[in-house]
Amino acid sequence: MPIELISGFVGFILTLLVLSYLIGDNPLFRSAVYVFVGVASGYAAVAAWHYVLLPRLFQPLASADPAQLTFVIVPLVLSLTLVTKLSPRIAWLGGFAMALMVGVGAATALSGAVIGTLIPQTRAAMDIVQPGPLGFVPWR
Repeated sequence: MPIELISGFVGFILTLLVLSYLIGDNPLFRSAVYVFVGVASGYAAVAAWHYVLLPRLFQPLASADPAQLTFVIVPLVLSLTLVTKLSPRIAWLGGFAMALMVGVGAATALSGAVIGTLIPQTRAAMDIVQPGPLGFVPWR
């Protein structure tokens, strides 16, 4: 059997399982959701390993180049302190790394909102009142 036929059949079955939600929440629908979540989690783990961990952590550690090691040590230490959050006794060690993650995440979200939404809307509002061939001229 060719792979296209098998993947098409699996896609058809999963589509039917998802559409079974129309008759109510049932084990068939839940199993399809579990399959989708599992596949997405597996893909995310493989992508994180292949595109982040291997080239940016393990290969620089194996190279023994001092310039590359300096860029790896700080993230490695912060990652190890985040692992301590799993144990309630030593969870306090991961507080700084967690605060750093929350701060960077908040700053990224805030700057994305300002740069992506606030600034373009402000520019669009100012373009309306600028004199010119397409803008509104208030003194006419």
